[in-house]
Amino acid sequence: QLVLFSSNVRSACGMANFGVAVSALKRGTLKPDGTLLAWDQQKHPQLSVWPKSWARAQTLDRAFKYNVEWYFGELAQKVGATALTADLKALGFVPPAAGPGTPGDWQISTLNLVELMKKLQAGQLPITPAAHVALREALKREAEGGRTMYAVGARCMKGGETPFAWRAGYVLGNAQPVYWGV
Repeated sequence: QLVLFSSNVRSACGMANFGVAVSALKRGTLKPDGTLLAWDQQKHPQLSVWPKSWARAQTLDRAFKYNVEWYFGELAQKVGATALTADLKALGFVPPAAGPGTPGDWQISTLNLVELMKKLQAGQLPITPAAHVALREALKREAEGGRTMYAVGARCMKGGETPFAWRAGYVLGNAQPVYWGV
C-alpha cells in the first residue's frame, strides 16, 4: 500500500542525506557498526541556528534522527565527488542545474524516495545485508502495538523562504508494509 501526498515535486534540503548514507555504506566509508564520527568545531563551527544536538560526535542513527547536516557533509567528502555523483544518480537523485554542488542541493521526487524505502525494506539497495540492517535501524522512529515506523526526513529554509518539512518512510506490522511520502 502507498500513501502519497505529493508525487512530482522535487525535494532538496537534506533529502540527499539518505543517498549519501547509502553511498558511504556501499563504498565502505561508513561501517554499519554504529561508529561515531567526531565533530570538528574548527571545520564546522556551531551556528546560532543549529540545534544543540548537532554540536558533538554523531552516529548514523543520531545523524538521521536530528538531521545533522555536517555529518552527511563529512560523509560526502569522504566518499568523494565522482563516486558520490555516480551513486546519487544511480539511486534516482537529480543534480542541481548549476552542477553537483553540495549533497543537500541534490533533489529527488517523493515517489522515487518511496521506491528507495521499498528497496531498503526488501534488502535491494547496493549495500551489504549488514548495512541494510544498520540503515533500517537508523531510520527507525517509533514502535508501538506491534507496528514499527521507519522514516527519513528533512526540514528546509533557504533564502528567507517559508520553512517546510519533507518525509518518506514505511510502517511494518500490518499484513503488508505501508509506504508513505509527504
